[in-house]
Amino acid sequence: MAREAGRGWQQAEKLKAGNAMRKILALLPVALIAAACTSKGVTTTPAAPHSASGTSAASQAPSSAAPQKAGVGDAINLQGDGTTIEVTVIKIVDPDTPSNEFETPKAGTHYASVQFQLLDKGPGSYQDDPLIDAQVKDATGQTFKPAIVTETGAGPQMSSSTNLPKGDKALGFITFEIPSGSKVTQVQYNLNGGLFGTTAQWTVG
Repeated sequence: MAREAGRGWQQAEKLKAGNAMRKILALLPVALIAAACTSKGVTTTPAAPHSASGTSAASQAPSSAAPQKAGVGDAINLQGDGTTIEVTVIKIVDPDTPSNEFETPKAGTHYASVQFQLLDKGPGSYQDDPLIDAQVKDATGQTFKPAIVTETGAGPQMSSSTNLPKGDKALGFITFEIPSGSKVTQVQYNLNGGLFGTTAQWTVG
């Protein structure tokens, strides 16, 4: 019975991965047209810097010599296809724990999960797959894409099919598989798999 359940889960995950790839391929023609008129790059500027309890706003003001970099808790605005999406890294659970025997990291690796909040600030609606939008780096500069899991000990996963009208938001974890002994030091998020616009970047720690 356990083997049958495991095979069923593997088939479901392969189907999910295939659906994600089809979404990327479907966006390519539009992206090629838009690329010429869409600015790209990396932004680390928070939309509204968070402040620690008891810290004055004046002491939080960035100096001209030291541009502020977004960290955990900060939101960054990204321009989507006709709308603005506010992306916030809420928390990072590193290491994270598997929630069942079928979804475990490979030997020599562990799970690390990032909780994202997506807010559609308008004026348009937003439809995307966050699992193709996020990536993390460790201190060596290695980049890691999301692992295909349905649940971990950190909490509910972000839906792979996000459809937000103006003013609506989505919240969930995206899980990554990184080498044992490594820690997430940087988080990146871009809209539509990086095919449009700017990449948001947060520094961890």
